[in-house]
Amino acid sequence: MTTSKQSTKKTYSQIILNHLLAGKRLSNMEAYDQYGMTCCLKRISELRAKGIVIQDEMIKKMVSDTNRIG
Repeated sequence: MTTSKQSTKKTYSQIILNHLLAGKRLSNMEAYDQYGMTCCLKRISELRAKGIVIQDEMIKKMVSDTNRIG
């Protein structure tokens, strides 16, 4: 008899959704640092395609002349 166990491992989409539902923000770098995922925007696109409304905000950081290369 063959039985299949339901995996308790969360997908990246589930991890992102839980993170956002907790009221936290998530950038690409934070997703990589906290969860080791390099495909954060792809997972967010998948969540939006399922009808989940996710607000986004573009944050521009000023770069000082001392940090500029070239």
